[in-house]
Order: sequence, then structure tokens, then C-alpha cells
Amino acid sequence: MYATEAQLLCRYAVKEMGKKKFAIIYQNDDYGKNGVLGAKKELARHGMKLVAEVAVDVKEGDLKPHVMKLKKSGADAVLLWTSVKHAVMTVGISAAMKFQPQFLSTSTCSDFPLMMHISKGLWKGVIATTFADLPDSDNPLMKKYKTEAFDKFAGKDERWGLFFYAGIAFAEPLVEAIKHCGKDLTREKLVAALEGIKDFQGISGKISYGPFDPKNISCRRGQNQAFLVQCLDGGKAKKLSDWITAD
Repeated sequence: MYATEAQLLCRYAVKEMGKKKFAIIYQNDDYGKNGVLGAKKELARHGMKLVAEVAVDVKEGDLKPHVMKLKKSGADAVLLWTSVKHAVMTVGISAAMKFQPQFLSTSTCSDFPLMMHISKGLWKGVIATTFADLPDSDNPLMKKYKTEAFDKFAGKDERWGLFFYAGIAFAEPLVEAIKHCGKDLTREKLVAALEGIKDFQGISGKISYGPFDPKNISCRRGQNQAFLVQCLDGGKAKKLSDWITAD
């Protein structure tokens, strides 16, 4: 899904914002490298290449050299494919260096109230992908989950937001498959039911599975949709697109 998100962000920034020079700072593991792959795939369609690829190890504490590389690249758009901590550090150091590209980030960093709190307001303006409806969505399912799950069972200091209901979104297709199995639930029936799910949609994008194919890494991915949001004052989200399907 992270490669898909990078594709969609690059597509939007090229077509809707006219960005010309893209760079990426990414975590040096599969999570980060998927972002690089997605960005390269989409930019190639527009005859473009990344002007900088800056890797970050999980334990690194000084990102000033990394941000300097981004600044020297002349990028007008920078993808943040790191942990929340390193994403906030990158934005903060960039502000100190007066480097102001359009930052684009993953759903990992799309809980805007949290990101604004951690960044002391510097997350404003960042565009991110998200995999589920917004907390104040009119989706009846979202309202139901808030009433029946959050309002009844949330801890005292819990906050209704993406990271709370992400677990619900991830469980929805599993529950749907279990319903199709009936009372005689077996592992084999559950797998078959999951493989039969096509365009299921709860509070996330449409989800489809298929029989296992070792040559198709997407056969178990499920969701191939996201929408884009931009962080506003107070951690509010401006919706920039409807659900978009990556190809």
C-alpha cells in the first residue's frame, strides 16, 4: 500500500500543483523503499526522476546532513517516507534552514492532530494519503463505530482519530469473510471467503482479494485506494480528493 500512496501523491503534485523536482527521504527498510519504488514508477510516467533519494536509519538522531542534501537538490516537493519522529524532525530542520518545499507523506503520518502536536504546528500544509474516512465523516458506519466502540470502551485519555479506528478498518474485511462462512467456520472456508471478497467497502477504500499467486505481490494486499488530505490549523484536514485507485 505504501508504494501506492507514493504514486498517488506524486500524481497529484505533478498534475494539480505543477511540481517539477521531487526528492524523498526514506527509512532504510522495506517500508521506506516501497515509497521510493512508488515515486519512481509514477514520476517515470511524467518523464521525471527523483532529484534526491536520502536514506535514514531507524536509530539516527541527527538529520541535518540529510535535510541539507534535500535542500541542495533544489526539490520543490519532498516525500517523507519515514517514522513519525523522523518526519517531524525533517520538517522542523527544514523550517530552520528556510527550506520550504511541499511535503508529502504517508498515511503513517496522517493523524493530523497528533502530528501538529508533536511538530508544534509545523505540520500545517503537509499533504498526506489516508486509508480510511475522516473522523468527522458522515459515513453511517463511522458514526456507528464511534458510538458503539469509542464512546463505550475508549480509555479516559483516548482520542477519536485515525489511529484509534484503524484497527476497526483493518478488521472489517475479516468480519465480512467470517459472515460468509456461516456457523461451520474452518480455516479453509475463511481463506476461500477472503479470496472471494471483491470491492468490499466499509470505512476504508474498496478491498478485493484473490487466490494466492506467488508471482503477484498484490494478490493479498486488498486495498488499492487512498485519498489525499492537507493539514490545516488545529490539526483539521482539508480533503483534496475522493478515493483514488492506483494502477
